[in-house]
Amino acid sequence: MARSHFFTLARIIWKGHILNPLWLSRDERRFRRGQATREAVLKYLDRHMQPVELPQTPAAQAEVRQVWTLWLQGMDQAPAIVRRCVDSMKRIGTRVNVLDQEQILQLISLPPYILDKWQRGLIRPAHFADICRVELLYQYGGVWADATAYFHQGLPQWLWEQDFFVYLAGTHLQGSYASIQNCFIRARKGNPLLCAWREAIFQYWEQEDSAADYFIHQLLFQWVLDHNPAAAAHFAQMPQLEQDPTHVLWFQRGRAPYQAIEVDRICQAALFQKTEYKSALAQNPPIGSIAAWLQAPIQA
Repeated sequence: MARSHFFTLARIIWKGHILNPLWLSRDERRFRRGQATREAVLKYLDRHMQPVELPQTPAAQAEVRQVWTLWLQGMDQAPAIVRRCVDSMKRIGTRVNVLDQEQILQLISLPPYILDKWQRGLIRPAHFADICRVELLYQYGGVWADATAYFHQGLPQWLWEQDFFVYLAGTHLQGSYASIQNCFIRARKGNPLLCAWREAIFQYWEQEDSAADYFIHQLLFQWVLDHNPAAAAHFAQMPQLEQDPTHVLWFQRGRAPYQAIEVDRICQAALFQKTEYKSALAQNPPIGSIAAWLQAPIQA
């Protein structure tokens, strides 16, 4: 469907760039680009995807309170910030499963066409991890957290009482057009929303050899909500929390001097704090900064 991808990209360029007035503020232009991307990708999915049914809610059953995370290359190859984040997970009083590529493929079953496209490099590592997290929660339940998620305190009782929870993307952060973030997901085993999302992801990758957008899996979730009123009603029951507070510690305050009181204040506003490992801040954090503190080993 390369031709359809071309027209999708052309629509994004036309509406998100060419028809995006230069006199608008940077944030307004970014918002318009995001909206153009969202509309173009969802229209593409409308043409090529089949409706997804929402299954019945499974009977409630006892579950293991556990957190799952993944670093495909193995923790021996992980950057300092990832090792610190994973260490923080292990201290929140909940069972934590830290997986690599070999371990996760022993735990989950994926369609052969997905494994084939992953092995041939058609599915990027980030998108393969997106697929794995949904399948992992579908089969086992619990909480998924990216390996770049820092935890300053344990997970609250209200989260475990949810059948499904993700943060909303909000309107202020890059990628907000994706509607939800998927770096932190709470779901019970076999949750209907998770099942529908999983089916949409499998259907997409059965047809496609590339992602129509970096946030394709989040947009697939939105597509499910748009085309299934039962799914939208189920989703509306979830606490509606935006992700902005999860991006404060690293992205807004990372270069600021470390102060324990300030870190505590910021971390109390969200379940976790998102970090990353590719920027100059991660590679060379200012001495004494919050980013430097975040990358230092946790003292026993």
